[in-house]
Amino acid sequence: MTPEFASAAGVAQAPTVTAINTLPTFIGSSASNAAGSATDNNNVFGSFIVTHSPNQPPVAENDTAIVRTIAPVPVKINVLSNDTDPDGNPLTISLVTNPTQGTAAVNDNGTPNNPNDDFITYTPGANFSGDSFTYRVSDGTTKSNIATVSVLSDAGVTFTVTNTNDSGPGSLRQAMLNANAHPGADTIAFQITTFIQIPRLPFKKPIQIPIAFNLPQTINLASALPLITDTVTIDGWSQGGPGFQGAPRIELNGAAANSPVGLDIQANNSIVRGLAINRFSDEPSYNAAGIKLSNGAANNWIYGNYIGTNLTGNIDRGNAGNGILIERTAGTENRIGTNSDGLNDIAERNVISANRRNGIAIENNFNAIDNKLTIVARNYIGIQADGVSPLGNLGNGVLIQNNATNNTIGGIDPGTGNTIAYNNLAGIAVDSGTGNGISGNSIFNNNGLGIDLGNNGVTLNDLNDTDTGANKLQNFPALTFAHSNGKKTEIKGTLNSTPNQQFRLEFFANSILDPTGFGEGETFLGSTIVTTDSSGKIVSLIPMAVTCPSVNLLQQRRSILLIILRNFPQDLRSPTNRL
Repeated sequence: MTPEFASAAGVAQAPTVTAINTLPTFIGSSASNAAGSATDNNNVFGSFIVTHSPNQPPVAENDTAIVRTIAPVPVKINVLSNDTDPDGNPLTISLVTNPTQGTAAVNDNGTPNNPNDDFITYTPGANFSGDSFTYRVSDGTTKSNIATVSVLSDAGVTFTVTNTNDSGPGSLRQAMLNANAHPGADTIAFQITTFIQIPRLPFKKPIQIPIAFNLPQTINLASALPLITDTVTIDGWSQGGPGFQGAPRIELNGAAANSPVGLDIQANNSIVRGLAINRFSDEPSYNAAGIKLSNGAANNWIYGNYIGTNLTGNIDRGNAGNGILIERTAGTENRIGTNSDGLNDIAERNVISANRRNGIAIENNFNAIDNKLTIVARNYIGIQADGVSPLGNLGNGVLIQNNATNNTIGGIDPGTGNTIAYNNLAGIAVDSGTGNGISGNSIFNNNGLGIDLGNNGVTLNDLNDTDTGANKLQNFPALTFAHSNGKKTEIKGTLNSTPNQQFRLEFFANSILDPTGFGEGETFLGSTIVTTDSSGKIVSLIPMAVTCPSVNLLQQRRSILLIILRNFPQDLRSPTNRL
């Protein structure tokens, strides 16, 4: 029988009999392990038993991570990859006990509303030799479990370069071949001795006497180096002796190599530091570079190198292609420059200058799975190692193309910005792709725009910013007023963009007015957060009080620039007009 439920509480309706001995259908909330009867306002029409298993706690499995003791770097630990929940509930993670030889932090992967892709980043300390910590996995109810992460130390195998020969025992080429052939994370170190020769009697070999063990050395290559196909640290700093950190100590001269690429990294978790890489050739496919990452290469770190200069970072020895190329088949989370951990951040910057194409070129990443892909932080791009003198790349400082997405140039944290100057085209050109974060950089004296969305010059604003393209062709603000009393600067202006959207605005001063009327961004002054109204407008950028001792430059009629960041920190950055 099918009941006709009451239209009001307490009013019984007569059931209509439609069949005999048919099982009733229960419509309503279930009760755990409960038995009872369904009624039509106190009229029994069938009995039911509903069983519902109680919520089960999640299963948390222990995890293991490995850190190399040579040039230890942070490791990403996907602890949820082997954790499960019997009830299929989404899992969240939190730390229970902290490590003792490093730090651990839960990373929401840029998606705070999706805990399923969270992970833990472990950063080893200076004296790391092994560590552990615990975390809790919860299913959103009161149920949880705890697991342990063991962080192991792996010194790997060290292959030592002892001469500057192009090939053979003790050469860099042989060390690279050995590292490729040996499974696991290895290190290539340099201990090249400098000798003087003492002449002897005719027909006798001169005597070689070692005089130094840590002088900079140049390796003149006669052919292309092997591909890097297994995890390796190439440590040019090791030529300077234990603990050395500073200018490169090993130069790779590709003038006679007849190769468009200096180092071609096709492995994960590799490090290249302390090298000067220069004079490699070009090729028509634009894949030439001092360093190229390709074939799924992920989580590699390039730092402390001079790409396109000599060993002192002040003479043009440019590669005929790009300085560094993140090729379209490369993997995720490659880093160029500092990791911003507060340890040796200055020494970790690269000098990427004098190259015949772009300083850095980033292409589409087909393997993109994370919000943060290539990170470019605290480098000198287009200037000498002194951070002042010009040595521009002949293309853009940084080029993002082929729909490359979610890359970060600079950052909102102190010490992450790049200095990008004196390049022949734009400071940063975003040809296509979205979500490319450009923040906190010092960009000035480039021949093109500081930031060029679309790589085609100034893109005019459109109402409510509905157009599409490179970084969504973000509208720029119109600045109308700036006044400084020597301590603080008041700035006024307007913005029309996406309605009801939050923006981070960054303010910069320039020492020279830009003739285009769309200035670059030389000296960072400060930032503020604003929100557009329902019509997409911010009528005034007030309140905005930037505290900066140097802002009295504005009283000398020097220019001011604003950079806009939407959905910060991932989404767009756009240049604006000068005051």
